[in-house]
Amino acid sequence: MDISDIERLVESGIAAFPPSQLSEAASWLTDFGNASGEARYLTLASTLSMIYAAFEDNGGQMFTDTVEAVDAELKEAIPTILSTGDIAFASSKAQQLRDAVALLIQQT
Repeated sequence: MDISDIERLVESGIAAFPPSQLSEAASWLTDFGNASGEARYLTLASTLSMIYAAFEDNGGQMFTDTVEAVDAELKEAIPTILSTGDIAFASSKAQQLRDAVALLIQQT
């Protein structure tokens, strides 16, 4: 697992990945975030863990509308989060993404 896998997840959408891969990506991001000391990766890990938990809580499924809305949020935010050199901005953007995804999941 590496950053290119996270980028592929964003390009392909979460429905294209088995929930176990979301969990693996979250674990990798946690390790990477701890090693790099950058909160953006830890917050992304938290976001993917939340998505994984939502799938697991619903028997491996989520409503199509929710998946599409979550994918739209990921596609909008993650490229900027990963590419920006401004760590504070990236961390803030990652927190906004986590909050938006949490709201979408709660609304289902």
